[in-house]
Amino acid sequence: METSNSSFQKVGSQRDARSTTVVGYDEDARILIEKLKGGRKQLQFISVFGMAGLGKTTLVRKVFTEPLIEYHFHVRAWTTVTQEPKKRDLLLGILKSGFDVDNKNESDMELRATLKRRLSGQRYLVVMDDIWDSKDWNDLMLCFPDDNLGSRIVFTSRLADVPFKVHPGCYKYPLRFLSHEESWNLLRYRVFLEDSCPTSLIKIGQEIARNCKGLPLSLVVMAGILASDQTANWWNQVGEDTSSNVSNAPEQHMKTVELSYKHLPNHLKPCFLYFAAFPEDYEIPAWKLILLWMAEGLIKTTQTTEKFPEDEENSLEKVAAGYLNNLISRSLVMVSKTGSNGGIKACIVHDVLRDFCIQRASKANFLQQLPRYQLHVSNTPTKSTVKRVYSGSDSEKNFILELTRYFQLENLFSPYETLLNKSTDSLKVNTILCCNASLSFYADCYDFYALGAFRVLRVLDLSGTGLSNVPHVMVSLLTLRYVALCIKPVDDHRGFVDLSLPNSMNSLIFLETLIVHNRKENGIHVPYETWMLNRLKHLILRGNIVHQDIPDSQMHCLSNLKTVSTQIPLDQCKKILEYTPNLRKLGIRAALYLSSTKLRIPNLDKLQHLENLSLQNDLNPGYDLTDNLLHRELTSPFMFPATLKKLTLVCTFLKWDEMEQIGMLPNLEVLKLQCEAFRGEKWETTDGGFCRLKHLAFKFIKFVQWSAYSEQFPNLQHLKMDECTQLEEIPIGIGDIYTLERIEIRNCNYAVVQSAHKIIEDQLNKGNDFLKISVFQEIVTE
Repeated sequence: METSNSSFQKVGSQRDARSTTVVGYDEDARILIEKLKGGRKQLQFISVFGMAGLGKTTLVRKVFTEPLIEYHFHVRAWTTVTQEPKKRDLLLGILKSGFDVDNKNESDMELRATLKRRLSGQRYLVVMDDIWDSKDWNDLMLCFPDDNLGSRIVFTSRLADVPFKVHPGCYKYPLRFLSHEESWNLLRYRVFLEDSCPTSLIKIGQEIARNCKGLPLSLVVMAGILASDQTANWWNQVGEDTSSNVSNAPEQHMKTVELSYKHLPNHLKPCFLYFAAFPEDYEIPAWKLILLWMAEGLIKTTQTTEKFPEDEENSLEKVAAGYLNNLISRSLVMVSKTGSNGGIKACIVHDVLRDFCIQRASKANFLQQLPRYQLHVSNTPTKSTVKRVYSGSDSEKNFILELTRYFQLENLFSPYETLLNKSTDSLKVNTILCCNASLSFYADCYDFYALGAFRVLRVLDLSGTGLSNVPHVMVSLLTLRYVALCIKPVDDHRGFVDLSLPNSMNSLIFLETLIVHNRKENGIHVPYETWMLNRLKHLILRGNIVHQDIPDSQMHCLSNLKTVSTQIPLDQCKKILEYTPNLRKLGIRAALYLSSTKLRIPNLDKLQHLENLSLQNDLNPGYDLTDNLLHRELTSPFMFPATLKKLTLVCTFLKWDEMEQIGMLPNLEVLKLQCEAFRGEKWETTDGGFCRLKHLAFKFIKFVQWSAYSEQFPNLQHLKMDECTQLEEIPIGIGDIYTLERIEIRNCNYAVVQSAHKIIEDQLNKGNDFLKISVFQEIVTE
């Protein structure tokens, strides 16, 4: 089931071209491509090193995505190392990037064996970005086989001596500073794109570019400042500020960022500083960031919101999306992933910018990182003044224990004692954030009692901490707006494990967002009181979830609820949907078939605002997936609302004939079909449908033939084929779709890859060099 939350306003629907184009380093890219493709067949190592902000990651990413490299290597994987890496995270990152698999339930030893097995017999390219110590490589080196196929491993590092320690024969490539001409070209492009620079700005612009001393990060941040006001007065003012403040010394980065921060509008400053709370190189989901900003009260209402209070949530999301786009346009935040709808799926900040956020947020007492050592140093704010706390990269495994020690709450062993303890009255903490995804620990119930001391808490995000229990004490925190938990299996099994949300959930009368991710096999029990939260807007329950039956007498209109994503029986889902008229996203995981041959889903007619629907047929244990006699039908040709923009179907076993009805949905932009969503050897696409479809994705679909031509997908931009091992070819006419930008193929029949290259060749002959293909082939069939 989809885990991203697409019900939110589309952020950055037209991805800024500035963030996808690399200016300069063309010769450097050519040299690296030659090193990757040429030379000996033995496994070789390449290191690109240089100071922070020099563009190491950008250059290697440019080479990594070159079509020549994509075609040359069977497997390409990318992982970010960071200063304090976790070996397990590196293994998971490589497997996810290179093979699109999630092996989180495997032990470290199993992960190493899995990675080595999958890389064996493949020509692979692995990038380990931002490596700080050779021991990070030594822990993994046995996972990378040398089969004399021309495999390559690339490191980026700020340290020149790391390559030699990694391997004596490592090819070292020191990255240079940009020339004056390259600096001006980069600055000019980031401000004006393809437009020309006004004559009145050229001289001062070149001077500003020269003051950046050839450092790409400084140039990019400076461009964000200049783009906000393209007048000579403003550029001259910026030029005066930069003439003495910028150099190529590492400590001077902060002065450039300081200048950009100084010129930020006041409403954007706290939103930018909020990035300090996330780990280094952490890809932050855009929807989560927006929800956190809103829960914190960082999004200011507009005249539209005040005029139409019934649409306040929608308006606030638009405002928040605008905030994020503004930070991106100023080059303070980077887009790391785009969604299937073309919007921003995840974002990230450069290490230098994150360091600035950490320093400034701490100085302003906006965000405080929990220190592991020296808990009461002189420059640490007193506990009565701290507003927001977050876990640092060096946090102990038991984040709750660390939190308890920091605020001196060790003696609170029961909820009753917590309420009676007047010393906690002075605590003004509004936010507790822990996003270190590698942390996990066992916690008895009393470990959580200290949380009850934070009586004005608005945000409790423990999604990065693997909890063994659900912290029931949270129902005493009556001001909560946002709660996110992750329940994980842990090695230490002492004491009682409670896997149920508290029955008094309805006491959280201000709660707007509830996210629970259950990674255990045992189901988390959700009481019916959860559905009595009048202000609840987003309910996201992942993994094995068991819902308590909802008495009819307890149901009432949940007009604020916009998102529901959960495993739930159909009869309960039907009851809930009758009271949630304003849903924008709905994810249902349930047994969609009993003895019937028709797809059974609740009536969606009342959901006039539904834009995103995900249906996953929950198969019973022992279900025979090889039963090819099962070809299901839609219950009704009008079972999906016309408002749908995104539809995901998983294990629904529909006949291909039913696709005609789906194609008639007038607003459908994204269609994802997974795990035999459709069955049958041939899909013969019919005319007149898919008028707005932009993204079409197949995963584990066992069709053999596909008959289609360009007019049947007039607006398609992205075609993705994943594990379609029986398909003979992609229709040649697909290449004639005027809007098509990319075809992505992962582990399909080799004939599919050949047909994609034929499409590219055919389009080049027709003068179309816009269409690109990406190929990820774990298994090569000759």
